[in-house]
Amino acid sequence: MFEEIFEDSLALDFFKPDLIADLKTRAEQSKKKGYITCLVRDKAIKLTPEEVVRQLYLAKLIEEYHYPKERILLEYPIHFGREVKRADIVVLDQENNLYVVVELKKPKKKEGMAQLKSYAHASGAPLAVWSNGADEIILHRRNPNHFISIPHLPHYYQSLKEVLSEQFKYVDLLKKDVLSKEGLNLKSRILLIEDEVLAGAGVDAFEEVFKLIFIKLYDELNTYRKDKKLINDYYNALEYKNRVKADKLYEKMHNLEFRNYEGTGNQEFKDRLERLFTESKEKWPGIFPKENSIALTPSHLEVCVSVLQPAP
Repeated sequence: MFEEIFEDSLALDFFKPDLIADLKTRAEQSKKKGYITCLVRDKAIKLTPEEVVRQLYLAKLIEEYHYPKERILLEYPIHFGREVKRADIVVLDQENNLYVVVELKKPKKKEGMAQLKSYAHASGAPLAVWSNGADEIILHRRNPNHFISIPHLPHYYQSLKEVLSEQFKYVDLLKKDVLSKEGLNLKSRILLIEDEVLAGAGVDAFEEVFKLIFIKLYDELNTYRKDKKLINDYYNALEYKNRVKADKLYEKMHNLEFRNYEGTGNQEFKDRLERLFTESKEKWPGIFPKENSIALTPSHLEVCVSVLQPAP
């Protein structure tokens, strides 16, 4: 069963090859066929498709985010009145408060977002993660009814505010962008916006998402044109291994504006997007009427852009 998962590279596309290779080696070296020693529980467990994803995510938390094993708990009880459910993985902060709740699915499965949000509500965790091995969604719970997508979890010695305030330039976009990945990933993000954010919002969800993608593309093209020489010089500096010069050039580049940076008020953010929408309609006339505007509320706009904005 798990041999098929390992052979299907798309099924585990989210994880780095070295994490997958290490898991395969551990599985092959296990004394009991079909079992593996858990990274956190330190005991033999059956390697089901779901457990493959969990063990890989544990490795990611430990090796890439540097969370100590002692702060990671599995099958953690989440209380809903008298009912108790169990989260796949939770991470505690340095004060031993619940910090991250993780819901994992076997490869190619897509359900579980509603359950993840309910876990975050019930536990009070400010961060929630969903992954099926091929894709990942990380949510920051702003308040009980407001989740925004963030680019990555904070590393162990990094604050959430630092993640929300990270700069993002056009050269960062070239490394990773939700619109340049497989169609399924973009489709899943659009469905997330339509089904879980804009359902009942009283707007044409498809038209509003189309506006946002239109604005996003305009912002990226406009930023590239402003920074074209800096970008070329930046890559030349990297080619000659001049990291100091490359860093100075990076700082001179414009940040992409299709992004909700920490410290920006909701109305200020919407005003910026409206300005970009006006500019994009002037640049590419005939797609939207001149008088057309963004129909989303500032809070809805913040969530939708967080789902579509590129990640570092």
